[in-house]
Amino acid sequence: MKTQKKKDTIWKLHVRARLDSNPVNGTNGKGGGVLFDTYTAALLTCNPTAWSLLKLLSSGATLQELSLALTKEYEVSKKKADQDIQNLLKQLEYMGLIDSAKEEK
Repeated sequence: MKTQKKKDTIWKLHVRARLDSNPVNGTNGKGGGVLFDTYTAALLTCNPTAWSLLKLLSSGATLQELSLALTKEYEVSKKKADQDIQNLLKQLEYMGLIDSAKEEK
């Protein structure tokens, strides 16, 4: 799958991806969390920015929704938010943990 980022595409975590608030530091996801790949058994710790995006991606989100959430929560520019989103989607694509579907109109 090629991550051609279009505004009307809904991005969603693959079914094998599991999210859990970080059980180690007891922050209940406020400081990040863990992403578990049930296929490869990879366990990845996530910083707060990635965690915010992953929570949205667990139910599906467009690039615009992801960008709006980051700019609101972290008070960063749209350009910086979009760069962070692109980087995360590329990493998730590389690991096979992201799916995309055309938004229904």
